[in-house]
Amino acid sequence: MNDPVTPVCPKCGLSDQVEKVSVLATSQSNKTVEIPVQLTRKIEPVDQSTLNTENPAINSIPDAELRKKLTPPKQPESKSPINCAGGLFMLLSTVALTGVVAGYLAGIQRGITQWQQIFYGSIAFSVFFIFMTIRYTRSFFKDLHAFQDKSEKEMAAWQKSMEKWDRLYYCQRDDCVFDPDQNVAVAPADLKTYLKEP
Repeated sequence: MNDPVTPVCPKCGLSDQVEKVSVLATSQSNKTVEIPVQLTRKIEPVDQSTLNTENPAINSIPDAELRKKLTPPKQPESKSPINCAGGLFMLLSTVALTGVVAGYLAGIQRGITQWQQIFYGSIAFSVFFIFMTIRYTRSFFKDLHAFQDKSEKEMAAWQKSMEKWDRLYYCQRDDCVFDPDQNVAVAPADLKTYLKEP
């Protein structure tokens, strides 16, 4: 008998063994789901000895295995790029600029030769480190924008897959997952591929 609320399976046209995929995927039961498998005939005459015993009429699949196939799409991970090189050169620039200030106060104003050398050397290092800081920081922001664009696309695709997954039902009789809105049925093993389809 069909449930007036539960959608019917597009394969068998019944709903008495239909369950929401989201319910099955989160179920913690240890019971066994009985899934019918089509028999294969051999050459006539047909009797019990001529049936292919490799495909029994009922194939038991543990809930854990079925739940694994019906799990929702995995949310994409966000690993933002880090401006390590730019931060390092910024620190070195700060140290070099400190040497410029110290060299100026001790070498230029007081005329200490050794500090004068530190002053001019620090200027050269400061220019180099500041240049490298700008270079790596610009590269970082370029990578950051590319990462944000990629993340937005991946998140949009994941949300679309989740919306599709939330509509799905599982028919125990036919061992298939189906979308009542699209009238499409697929095997549980093909669910991940179906969810990625546009």
